[in-house]
Amino acid sequence: GNGNGNGNGNGNGNGNGNGNGVEVIDGIAPVMERRFSAYNFKDTSGGDGDGGGDDVRGERCTVSKSEVARALRLPMRDLRLIDAQGRLAAIAARPGAIILSLYGVKAVVQAGEATVVAASEADLEALCARVESHVNLGGHGNGGVGIGLRGGESDRLSFHQRVLEACIQHAVCAVRNGLAGLANEISLILTALRTVPSQSALAMHLEALLPLKNQLDHFIAVAHELVRAILEVLDSDEDLDAMQLAQLAAGVAPAPLAPEPPASRGGRR
Repeated sequence: GNGNGNGNGNGNGNGNGNGNGVEVIDGIAPVMERRFSAYNFKDTSGGDGDGGGDDVRGERCTVSKSEVARALRLPMRDLRLIDAQGRLAAIAARPGAIILSLYGVKAVVQAGEATVVAASEADLEALCARVESHVNLGGHGNGGVGIGLRGGESDRLSFHQRVLEACIQHAVCAVRNGLAGLANEISLILTALRTVPSQSALAMHLEALLPLKNQLDHFIAVAHELVRAILEVLDSDEDLDAMQLAQLAAGVAPAPLAPEPPASRGGRR
């Protein structure tokens, strides 16, 4: 909106900007938001249903929650969902987008575009490399994690499905690598316990095991949360329909889900 002429750049109450470049909505300037380093990916396959393309590469950018909410026309509460305290994993299917937060991996995935954020700079670079590999290799660049489809099935995955797989694989790898490092530390302490020279040394080694046990409990909780978040989506026909982004973007009705065989009813195993 227009400034009020007093030199401080404030809007006139109904404008959409001020002298400091902070957006004003309905006369209220929001508190300065945290911005996240991210990578943005765009499908280069031309919408032909093949999730690959002409060498998809991530483009470095910074994003804020309000920018994503405005771009996707989503309420802010949908983006706050992925940061909810006490939840280590969440997947939300929304009109035109899938929002996920899986153990430090955060992503907003659309039919032909995706933005990913990670817990650290190094992890963000690793996540970018995984997404690029997975999208360009058609789901085969799984980094040794046994998740995803193989062969011809993988080749038929759309862009957004490949990005989702890459994000899930990255979260699983983080848990697996964390557990591997923890196992090495525990093994060293248990080996030392067999040859302790004194009671004081024994007490010291036993005390060192407590924080490792706490870390193990944390990884167990993360694993349960990852499984819970994925099963919540798989158990919801409405969410599964909403996650068929490529078909919905093309104006094609989602394919009906095959009914479960009678033997499988009564809960997942």
